[in-house]
Amino acid sequence: MCSNLNFGFKTVLLSLLTILIIFGCSKDDPSNPAGPAGEWVWSPLGEGVDDRIFAFREFNGNLIVGGNFTTACGISANNIASWNDVAWTALGTSINAEVAALTVYDSKLIAGGRFTTAGGDSATNIAVWRFVPD
Repeated sequence: MCSNLNFGFKTVLLSLLTILIIFGCSKDDPSNPAGPAGEWVWSPLGEGVDDRIFAFREFNGNLIVGGNFTTACGISANNIASWNDVAWTALGTSINAEVAALTVYDSKLIAGGRFTTAGGDSATNIAVWRFVPD
């Protein structure tokens, strides 16, 4: 008796999964972000950076990337840069060596890595990007 119940349960579960796969992933499904009018494709973010990226994070509506690079789209941006959906920019005077981690704490961007200066100031492996009023 238990084996028949188990077989019935497996059959029902398999049928439900099949329905979800067929109908839940349909391009005609309005909840599918690709929708019937297009599909997801990869495209570059400008010309990118000239070497490795180890970390990225959204901050104030921009994509911040950290790594071991010297330029972003030909602009000097040592190891940290910002992408605003149109262009790359440097964050201040940058960081002197590899940025391996990025996070946001108390509405401030925190960078961690193997560096000794950030923005021209001494910063042993961790620094905060913050607004300084005039």
